[in-house]
Order: sequence, then C-alpha cells, then structure tokens
Amino acid sequence: MASFLTVFDAQLAKYLEQLEQLKEKNQGQRLFQPSFWLQQTDFDVAREVFVAVCHDF
Repeated sequence: MASFLTVFDAQLAKYLEQLEQLKEKNQGQRLFQPSFWLQQTDFDVAREVFVAVCHDF
C-alpha cells in the first residue's frame, strides 16, 4: 500500500507541475479560458474531487 501511495503522490506531483506550466503559459498567451470549464456541469464533480485531493498538499 505504501508503494502505491508513493507512486500516486509522484504522479499527482507531476500533474500539478504540468498544471502550473499550463497556467504560466496561459498568463502570457490566454490560450485557456476557464469559463468553459466553469460552465460545463460535467466537470463539476471532477473539479470538486481535484480540489479536495489537492487541498491536502
């Protein structure tokens, strides 16, 4: 179980790093419009889960 959590933490850290890179890129180029994600109800649950998981880090 501990090895699974280690791998999971490493993968999550990688995803968070990629997210930060996208955020920085978006600041300069405005490629990503967050209003799309906020308007789509299909993403509500995924967003809540992601926020809950990241809240602990």
